Amino acid sequence: MLYVIHCRDREGGAELRAAHTPAHAAYMCQHAPKVILGGPLMGEDGTTRVGILVVADFDGPEAVQAFLDREPYHQAGLFASVSVTRFVAVDHQGPEALKQVK
Repeated sequence: MLYVIHCRDREGGAELRAAHTPAHAAYMCQHAPKVILGGPLMGEDGTTRVGILVVADFDGPEAVQAFLDREPYHQAGLFASVSVTRFVAVDHQGPEALKQVK
């Protein structure tokens, strides 16, 4: 099952983010088979990182929570908010695209 994990940084979290970025990157690489895509959320200035978004394939909500519980940014208290939502991917290319929408 696909899930979208949307995490917003707390105010003033830039130093905390920087301190834990190497561990976060290593953690994401360890979970590469499960992580479909992910990356930083950016502020309107285009340079300030304000959170992360991850789309990943997990067996259920308990597996998502276990992933988050061990995620270095989350463990460090960087996030002001975290939301997890089930997701269905739709390929919008080609003539078969509309058949995927149910």
